[in-house]
Amino acid sequence: GSLQAQTVIFYENMGSPTGTKSIATNTFQNSASLSYSNGAQSNDADIRITSSSSGNTNDGNVFFSSTSGAYGFSIEGINTNSYTALTLEYKYKKEAAAAHATFSVDYCNGTSWVTLANTASDLFNENSGASAVWYVAKALALPSSAQHNGLKIRFVKTGNTAIRIDDVKLTG
Repeated sequence: GSLQAQTVIFYENMGSPTGTKSIATNTFQNSASLSYSNGAQSNDADIRITSSSSGNTNDGNVFFSSTSGAYGFSIEGINTNSYTALTLEYKYKKEAAAAHATFSVDYCNGTSWVTLANTASDLFNENSGASAVWYVAKALALPSSAQHNGLKIRFVKTGNTAIRIDDVKLTG
């Protein structure tokens, strides 16, 4: 078969908040067409402008606390019906130079959450001792069960090492 160019289904820069915002009160880049939540976790990640991935003072990013417990962020309502070869990309910031966060990236297949990746080797290009700066995470391929109208993608931090994410992009 012939190779088709990848189409950007959505790109989310987390908006331009004026300070720390909750997921519910933040205006995201795609707020008009998508919805956002804590991905059915007990705690919400929050949206911050500190430690911007771009260096801009009002560039939002998602901050997952170092407080122990499950902190979630979910992008929901994505229509991937007409796409195949779905690929998820994002940036992440190590908040501790000595350790990776305990982190999981999941998607909802329409009925239940399924883990895409939850180990440092599947998520991160850098070793656990790398500097506490922004990096590009490993691109994650989504299976065909993610091709539907209403796709949800979530990021969950457990454990007690903080992490930030930004610039989430889904292509197909």
